[in-house]
Amino acid sequence: MLKDASLRRSVVSRFLTRLPPLLVPIVLAAAATGASSQVIQGRVTGPQDEPVANVLVKLLDPDGAPQAVHLTEADGRYRLEVPAPGEYYIDAEALGWAPYRSTRFEMTGLTGIFPVDLLMRPEPIRISGLDVSVERLERVARQVQLMTGRDVAALRNAPIGIEELQDAWHQGWDVTDLLRRGGAAGVFVKETPETVCIEFRRGCLPVYLNGMRVPNEMVRELPLEMLEVVVILQPGETIQYESGGVMLYTIHWMQEAR
Repeated sequence: MLKDASLRRSVVSRFLTRLPPLLVPIVLAAAATGASSQVIQGRVTGPQDEPVANVLVKLLDPDGAPQAVHLTEADGRYRLEVPAPGEYYIDAEALGWAPYRSTRFEMTGLTGIFPVDLLMRPEPIRISGLDVSVERLERVARQVQLMTGRDVAALRNAPIGIEELQDAWHQGWDVTDLLRRGGAAGVFVKETPETVCIEFRRGCLPVYLNGMRVPNEMVRELPLEMLEVVVILQPGETIQYESGGVMLYTIHWMQEAR
């Protein structure tokens, strides 16, 4: 439970706010740490206080646009850089857990660390038997067109749908395996121990997750099992994404975008 909406400077290092979904709007305040930025960080746990790994934690603005993203590791920890003071939501999703969405909260102008733990609720995994119907495919096509500004039928590379994505996940692939083995026209994957380049015509395509730019070094960590569609935009295919890009959209995000 949220024990105190305002984190006092003297105890903030010892006190973690647990933020379950659907709270009244709150104001977070941070300790004076000497940091020059605003950071929300904490643990994602289940009902028994067990850490939850592979949770996609996002910071959203009031319009639902992602401003920061982090994928939790085995210890369930996350860290979100806040771009500016203002109102935000925290959104989280993971396979086997109910989608999480806090209500609106306000970040003050004070810089520092804002400790916030997130409590997730288990939900049965519903992978087999997904309704990949004509209606579902048409809905995805409509959403992709709205998000990219281009009819999917006119793209050089056909979107990669949920059946292909889940087949790839069951084979133990990640996003780079999917793109490398999927044979996307003109697209190659170059990897180093530090980063990934989704290359097209000697340039790296940017990678977006639910519309937010993802650092190249984070591409391998993206949760393939939670994706509903992948759209590869080559440079010049759309005005909105003139330089092209690899567009990844999660199942939860596509459902919310209806």
